[in-house]
Amino acid sequence: MADRTSRWMLGLCTAILAAGACRLAEPILAPIAFALFTMALAWPVQRAAQARLPVLVALIGTVLLTLVVLVALALAAGWGFGRVARWVIANAAALQILYAQQMDWLESHGIGAAAMLGEPFDTRGLIRIAQTVLLQLQGIASFLGITLVFVILGLLEVGVMRRQLEHLGRDGGIAAGLLRAGRQSMAKLRTYTLVRTVMSAVTGLAVWAFAYAMGLALAPEWGVIAFAELHPLSSVPCWRRCCPPSSPPCNSAPGSPPQPSSWCCRPPSSSPATRSSRC
Repeated sequence: MADRTSRWMLGLCTAILAAGACRLAEPILAPIAFALFTMALAWPVQRAAQARLPVLVALIGTVLLTLVVLVALALAAGWGFGRVARWVIANAAALQILYAQQMDWLESHGIGAAAMLGEPFDTRGLIRIAQTVLLQLQGIASFLGITLVFVILGLLEVGVMRRQLEHLGRDGGIAAGLLRAGRQSMAKLRTYTLVRTVMSAVTGLAVWAFAYAMGLALAPEWGVIAFAELHPLSSVPCWRRCCPPSSPPCNSAPGSPPQPSSWCCRPPSSSPATRSSRC
C-alpha cells in the first residue's frame, strides 16, 4: 500500500514538474508545436513534388508555398486587427461622447444604467486593448521565422523517419502501429483543416455582408477578422500566445487627460495618484 502511494505521489510530482517545465519553455515549444501542425499539412505537397522533382527542389518549393500561405494569413489578420485598432484609437473621443449621450438618454427615461454597469465606461480601456493588439502583431514575424526553420528541419527528416519505421515494422509490432496511426491522424487532420478553412471563408463572407448591410464601419476588416479567427492555423493556441503583450511605461502626468500614446498599467478605475505610483 505504501509503495503504491509513493508511486502515485511520484507520478503527481513528475506531472507538476513537467507542466512547469513546459510553461517555462513555451517560447521554444510553441514554434515547435506549430511547426509540427504545419508539417502535417505540407508533407503531402512535398511528397507529390518529390515524385517529379529532385528532393532539394521539392523542399524549396514546399517551404516557399508554406511561407506564402502563413504570411498571407498573418498579413490578413494583421491588416484587419491593425485597421480596427487604429480606428478605435482615432475615434476614442467620439466613442466616449456617444456613450455619455446614451447614458443620459437612459437616465432621462428612469433607467439606472450607471448603477447596473458598475464601473463607468472609459475609452482608455479600449485604447489599451487596441495597443495590445498592435504590440502582439509585431511579434508575428519573428514567430513565423522560427517556425519556418523548424518546418525545414522537420521536412528533411520526415522521409528518413518513415523509412526507418517501415524497416522496423516489417514484422509488425510497435513501429508498424506508430506508422499506421501517424498516417491516419495526419489524414484526419488534413480533412479537418479543409473543412475549417471552408467554414471560416463562409463565415468571413457572411460577417462582411452583414456589416455592409447594416452600414457598419470597416466591414471588410470585420470579415477578414472573422475568417482569420476561425481558420485552423490561427486557432492553434501557440499562435495566439506567440507574443505576450508588454506594458509600456506611463507617460501621462497625474490629473492630465488621457493621451492615445499613453498606456497606464492599471485599470482606469484606479485613481490617478494610485495609478502613477503603481506604474
